[in-house]
Amino acid sequence: MKSVDDQLYQVFLLRLWRNRTDAPWRATLESGEGSTQHHFATVQELARFLETAVAPPTDDSQ
Repeated sequence: MKSVDDQLYQVFLLRLWRNRTDAPWRATLESGEGSTQHHFATVQELARFLETAVAPPTDDSQ
């Protein structure tokens, strides 16, 4: 379950790179406090992660 602060504000450091001009973009997303990193082989994987990170909380009690 996300804390109230996580529901209101999130900070990430995003790094994007590719090994060649014809290679896909890769990404690393680091939490604002630097405690966790997530690595992505494609921009689509990054987008899916961000969609989940900012999704409204679900109420499992119903």
